[in-house]
Amino acid sequence: MANTSGPQGSGVDVSEALRALRTQFLARLPGRLNDVQRMWDELSTRPWSQVQAETLHRAVHSLTGTSGTFGLKVFSGASRQFESRLHAALERRHVPLETEWSALHLAHQNLCSAPHDVLVLEQPEAFQTPAAANTPPAGGAVGVATDRWRVLLVDDDEAVLAVHAAVLRQAGMEVLALTRPTETIEAVKRFEPDVVLLDVYMPESSGPQVAAALREMEDWLHLAILFLSSETDLTQQLLALDLGGDDFLIKPVQPAHLVAAVNARARRARHNLSVQRRLQTALYEREREHLALDHHAIVCITDVGGFLTYANDRFCEVSGYPRGELLGQHMSLLRSGEHPPAFFEHLRQEIQAGRVWQGEVCSRRKDGRLIWLASTATPFMDALGKPYQFVSIHTDITHIKDGQATLKRQRDLQRVIGEAAASMVAAEAPELMPTIQEALQASAEQLNADRGYLILFSRDGRRVNRLMGWDAPSQKALQIGVLNQAFPSEGSAKDWLEQKSSWLVGQFLSLNTLLIPDAQSLGQAAAADAAYLLKMGVRALIAVPLTVQGQLVGLLGYGCAHSRPDWLAPEVDALKVLSEVIGSALARRRVERALRESESRLHFLVAASPVTIYTCSVTAPHALTYVSPNLTRLTGYEPEKFLQQTRFWLSHIHPEDRRRVVEQLPKLWADDVHQQEYRLRTQDGNYLWVHDQLRLVRDLAGEPQEIIGYWMDITERKGYEDALSTFNDELEHQVQLQTRSVIESERMARATLDALSARVVILDHHGVILAANRTWAEFRQGQAGFEPAAEGQNYLELCDRLCDTGTTAGKPIATGIRQLIAGELDEFFHEYVVEGGVDPRWFVCRVDRFPGQGDVRVVVSHEDITLLKLSERQQMRSQRLESLGTLAGGVAHDLNNALAPILMGMEVLKEDYPGEANVLSMIQASARRGADMVRQLLAFAKGADGERVVLDAAQLVHEVESLMRGSFPKNIQLVVNCEPLLPGVLGDSTQLHQVLLNLCVNARDAMPQGGTLGLSADCFHVDAAFVRLAPEAREGRYVRLQIIDSGAGVAPEILDRIFDPFFSTKSLDKGTGLGLSTVVGIVKGHKGFLQVQSKVGEGSKFSFYLPAHEMTAVVAVEPIQEAPFVGAGEQVLFVDDEPAVRDMGRAVLTRLQLAPILATDGADGLVKATQHQHSLRAVITDMHMPFMDGLAFARSLRRGLPDIPIIVCSGRLDETVAAEFQSLGQTVRLDKPFTEVQLTAALRMVLKPA
Repeated sequence: MANTSGPQGSGVDVSEALRALRTQFLARLPGRLNDVQRMWDELSTRPWSQVQAETLHRAVHSLTGTSGTFGLKVFSGASRQFESRLHAALERRHVPLETEWSALHLAHQNLCSAPHDVLVLEQPEAFQTPAAANTPPAGGAVGVATDRWRVLLVDDDEAVLAVHAAVLRQAGMEVLALTRPTETIEAVKRFEPDVVLLDVYMPESSGPQVAAALREMEDWLHLAILFLSSETDLTQQLLALDLGGDDFLIKPVQPAHLVAAVNARARRARHNLSVQRRLQTALYEREREHLALDHHAIVCITDVGGFLTYANDRFCEVSGYPRGELLGQHMSLLRSGEHPPAFFEHLRQEIQAGRVWQGEVCSRRKDGRLIWLASTATPFMDALGKPYQFVSIHTDITHIKDGQATLKRQRDLQRVIGEAAASMVAAEAPELMPTIQEALQASAEQLNADRGYLILFSRDGRRVNRLMGWDAPSQKALQIGVLNQAFPSEGSAKDWLEQKSSWLVGQFLSLNTLLIPDAQSLGQAAAADAAYLLKMGVRALIAVPLTVQGQLVGLLGYGCAHSRPDWLAPEVDALKVLSEVIGSALARRRVERALRESESRLHFLVAASPVTIYTCSVTAPHALTYVSPNLTRLTGYEPEKFLQQTRFWLSHIHPEDRRRVVEQLPKLWADDVHQQEYRLRTQDGNYLWVHDQLRLVRDLAGEPQEIIGYWMDITERKGYEDALSTFNDELEHQVQLQTRSVIESERMARATLDALSARVVILDHHGVILAANRTWAEFRQGQAGFEPAAEGQNYLELCDRLCDTGTTAGKPIATGIRQLIAGELDEFFHEYVVEGGVDPRWFVCRVDRFPGQGDVRVVVSHEDITLLKLSERQQMRSQRLESLGTLAGGVAHDLNNALAPILMGMEVLKEDYPGEANVLSMIQASARRGADMVRQLLAFAKGADGERVVLDAAQLVHEVESLMRGSFPKNIQLVVNCEPLLPGVLGDSTQLHQVLLNLCVNARDAMPQGGTLGLSADCFHVDAAFVRLAPEAREGRYVRLQIIDSGAGVAPEILDRIFDPFFSTKSLDKGTGLGLSTVVGIVKGHKGFLQVQSKVGEGSKFSFYLPAHEMTAVVAVEPIQEAPFVGAGEQVLFVDDEPAVRDMGRAVLTRLQLAPILATDGADGLVKATQHQHSLRAVITDMHMPFMDGLAFARSLRRGLPDIPIIVCSGRLDETVAAEFQSLGQTVRLDKPFTEVQLTAALRMVLKPA
C-alpha cells in the first residue's frame, strides 16, 4: 500500500501575487511547525512555565490566521482549537490539571495531523499517474504498509456508520462496524483494533460509558479511543474525554480530517505499543542483570569524595556491617592497614582520570577479620568529562589468599620438621634434648603460635620428667614449674589425669590428636575444659600425644590466645610426623641406654652363671671364637687356651665319646638346635660329664653364620642316674607283679559294673570320668546330639551342656557332685524327668563317695523309675477320685431330697395355677437341670446305673457327628474314622452319648480360632505290657474311642486335676467343672478306663476304652397307650426322712385317689406297716435315712410282709445294694428326684391287677 500526503488546497482562484504569497507560506510552514513542536516539547516535558506557554500561544495564533487566509481551512481549524485550549490554560494562571493536559495533547495532535491528504493504491506502480495529477504544493511522503490499521466503528446510526466505514476503507484501513455498543468489548477482544471510534449518544450504553469500561481492562489501557458526535459544548467534550477518550471529532466530520485523525491515532498507538514492549523487555533484562549481579558480585557505589551511597546485600554480608551503618561512611572505614598510603593514592588517581582500576584489596570486617577482594572500580563521567560517582564490583578471594598462606605455612612447617628430623637422627645423646628444643621453637614459629611446649613423663609415669617451653615475644613467659607442681609426688601421673575425668584428659589418654581452632566453640561436654583453657589464655590449641611403642610418654602442644580457623588438618598431620620423629628419637635414646645397661648386666650374669657359654665356627674343625670367663671354674684352663688352639676342644673329649660327638654334630644343620652329653678332660687330668647345648645362627638368607652353645657340669647328676637306674630295674619287676593283680581285679570290677541295669559312672575329684558301665554307654549313644561318655571326659562339663539344651537336671546334679567331692555332703539324691520321647520318663540320680584311701572318687548312678512313678501317680489319682466320688454322692443325695418336692409338685401347681404355667415351667426346667447335675455327680461318684444294652459304637460316633456338624462352628474341621466290623459295647446309650459330647465340646472350646477335631473308634487289644502302664486296665478286647483336637493343649502342672469335680480352665459362665469328672464316672461305670495325652500348643488326645461285647439284635418295642392311672383308695406307705418330700408325696398320692400313710424313717415305717398290714397295698421308701436306712427297713419288712411291693427311691445306689434289694423282692426303683409322672408309672406297675 502506498501513501501520499500533502497540504490541502482551497480550490479558489486568486491573483498571481496571492498565489506567490501562498507558495512562500507553504514553503515556510514546515519550519514554523517544527518551531511549534519544539516549544510544545519544552512546555510539556518540563515544569509549567507561563512565559513559554504565552510564546507558544503567539506562534499558534499566527498560524491560525495565516493558514485561513491562504485557504488551509482544515489546518486553520485545528490550529484555532489548539490556540483556544492554550488561551484557556493561560487565563487560569495555574498549572493545568490532568484533564486539561489531555485536551492540550489532543489539540496538538490534531494540528500535527490535519494538513495531510491520503491516497491509497493497490499496486506501487500505479502511483505515478495520480501523484502527477495531485501534485502536493508542500511535499509528500510515500510508504508501504505491511499491516493495515484496524478500526472499530460503533454508531447506532447505520447511515452515518456506513459512510464513515466507507471513508476509512477507502483510506486502506480494515474496519469493523457495530450498531450495538454492548457488543464493543467482545469485538475489541476478538478484532484487536488500533483505534475505536465511538458515537457519544447511543441507546443501551453511551460512548463514554463504553470507553470507561475499556479503560478498566488492563490489556486495553493504551487503546486509542475517538468520540464522534455533533456535541459542540466544550464542557461535554471534556467530560467525555475525562471518561477515557483520546480525541473528540464533531459531526459532520470531513473525510480527510477523519482519515488523518485515525491515521495519527493508529500510528501513535502502534508506536507507543512498540515502545512499551521494548521498554518492558529492556526493563526485564536490566532487572535480571541487576539481580544476577547482586546475587553474585559484591557491589558498592561511592560519590566523588569516596563516601558510600549504595551497598548491595553481598557487600553488607562480606563487610559485616548493616547497610544503615555503611551508607554515608567513607571507604576508609574498611581499610585494613595492610596497604601503604601510596596504594590508595594510585587507585584514586586512576579513577579520577576516568580509567577503570583493577586490583586486589585487603579490607577489615566489622569483627576485625581480614578479607581479600578482587576489585574493579569504574568511574561514571558527566557531560563535562568529570567523574560524579564510582561503581566498584568485588569478588571475595579470601579463601584463595588463606589457601596460599596456609599452603606456604604447611610447606615451611614440613621443611622445618624435615630439618628437625635430620638433626635428631644425627644428634648424639647429650645433644638430643637441645635439638628437640630447637625443633619445638621452629615449628611453633611456623604455626604463628603464641607458645609451644613439650611435656615428657618419667618412665614409671609418676611425675613430669621434663617440660620444654617456648613463648612468642608478645606472650608472657611460660611457667614451667606450674605443670610440674600440678602432678603429685606420689602416685602415677596417668592416674592423676584419669581422676580429673574431663573431656580433654579423656582425649589425651585415648591418644587422640586434638585440634581446637576456638575453645569457645567446644560443646557442652567440654564446657569445663573450655573455661579452663580460656582462663589460661589459650583459645586455640593443638595437642599431639607422644608415644613410644604405643605407650603415652608425653604431649606436644601449641597454643594461641586468639582463635585460629586457619589451623587445619595438614598442619596437624605434619605435627604428628614431628611427634613420631621425637618419639623415635626418645625411643632410640632409651634403647641405647638400655643396651648399655643390658651389656653390663650380661657381663655380670655370664660371670656368675653355672654354665660356660661359647661360640665357634661353622666350618671344621669348629674352632672356638669366644668362651666365657667362668671356663676356668669348670675345667681349670684359661679361656685363651681354648681360643689359641683350634682343636683343643676336640682333643679333650673322652676317646669313647669323641666319635659319637663328631658324628652327631651334622644334626645341628638339619634342626638348628642340638644337644648331647659327653665327658670332658679337665686340667688335672680327670673327666667330668658336661651337657652341651648348641644352636645354629643363620643370616637373613638362611646361610649358617655361627654356632652358639654352653657347657653345664652334670657329673653329679650322672652319678644319681646310675644309682637310680639300678633302683628302677628292681622297681619295674615289682610293678609288673602288682600290675597283673590290678588288671585282674579291674576286669572283675568291670564285669560287675557292666552287669548293673542302672547307668553308672565313676569320677575322680575333678569330675573326670574314670569308668562307665555298658548301660551308660548304650544310653548315651542313643541320645541324639551327644557323643558317648568315654573315660577321660569331664562329667561336670557334660552336665553343663545338658543345661544348654534346656534339660534342667544337669545343674543340680553337677552342684551335688561338687558338694560331695568337697566333703559338704555324704550322699546326694536327685529325681528328674526327661521329656525328649513320646512319653516322659523319670529317673533318680544317686551320688556316693567311692570307698578307699587316696583322692576322692564318686560313683554316679541313674536309675529309670518311670514304671514306679506311673503306678504311684495312677494310684494317687484313683484315691483322690474315689474320695471326691464319696463326697459327690453325699452332696447328690441332699440335692435330690431338695429337688424331689419341687419336681413332684409341679403338676399339682400347674393344675392349681394354670395362669402361671410359664413361670412354673421355667421353675420345673431349672429343677430338672439341677437334677441332671446331680445325676452327673452320681455318675462321677460311681457310674450311675442306667439301662444297659448292646450298642453299636460306630452308630454312637455317627450320631454325635450329626450333632456336631449341625452345631459346631464352621472353622472346625471334623475328621471321623470308624473301623469296620467293630464289636459292640454293653452300656447306657444316653451316658455314652454324654461322654462323647462332653469330650467333643471340650475339644471345641479348646479351639476358639478353629482347627481340626478328630473322632475315631477302633478295636484295641490290651496285653500284659499295656496293663503294666495302665493299672486300671484288664487284659482283653476293648473298643477304643478317641477324641483328638489341635487346640491349646493342657499344661503339665494341671493335667492331673482336670478330672476333679468343679475344676475348670474356663470362665465361670462357660463351664461347671463337672464335664470330665462325669466322663470318668460313666467310663468306670461301664468297666472301662480313660487316658489323656496333651502338649501345650499342639493339642490333646482323650482315649476311653470300653470292654468289647458281641453284637445282639435289639428289637424296639412300640409303647402301648394306657389309660390314666387313678387309684381306688388303696393304702400306700410313704417313708422318707425329709418333711418336704413326705408332704409332697402325700399330695401326689391323694391326687391319685390313694390313701397315703407317712413315716419319718425306717423304724417309724415298720410300726406303720405293722399297724396297717392287712390293708397296706404298697410301700415307697427312701434309701438313705437316719436310724434305719431303706435296706434295713426292707429286710425287716420282708419278715412280716414278704409279698408287699416295695418301691425304692434313691439318688445313688451301688451295685451290691441294688443286688440285695433285688434279692428282697424289690419291684421298682425310682431315681431321685422324680416327677409325679414317674411316680404314677411306678405305682401303676405295682398296683395293677395280677
